[in-house]
Amino acid sequence: MRFREVKRFIGSTFEQTQHWLVTELNSVLRELYIGLRALTFNENFLCFEWEGEILAGEEVRIIHTLGATPSRFQIISAEGNCLLVKGDTSPSSTEFYIKNVATTSTFTGRVIIFP
Repeated sequence: MRFREVKRFIGSTFEQTQHWLVTELNSVLRELYIGLRALTFNENFLCFEWEGEILAGEEVRIIHTLGATPSRFQIISAEGNCLLVKGDTSPSSTEFYIKNVATTSTFTGRVIIFP
């Protein structure tokens, strides 16, 4: 979200200062408050969201756009009785690997990857 610029204060009297504070700063703070409350999780943090399926015992390669080597991930929705861990393959600035170490259950869901 892009916020508008604050209008410069041009004035010299107390009344002009008070008017600027009441109108301009109040308007900017209200816009900022509304804008920040509307941010999604992904807009608020540097992360990459992936949705897919990982078969039992399989390691999956995830191509991401973080521009940095990821160090961790978080499951945000899941189906199946699974345990996901970082893969055996080393991550890079464009790839991350997650492994489903469950022996019988397939993971279906979403994960967020963080640098």
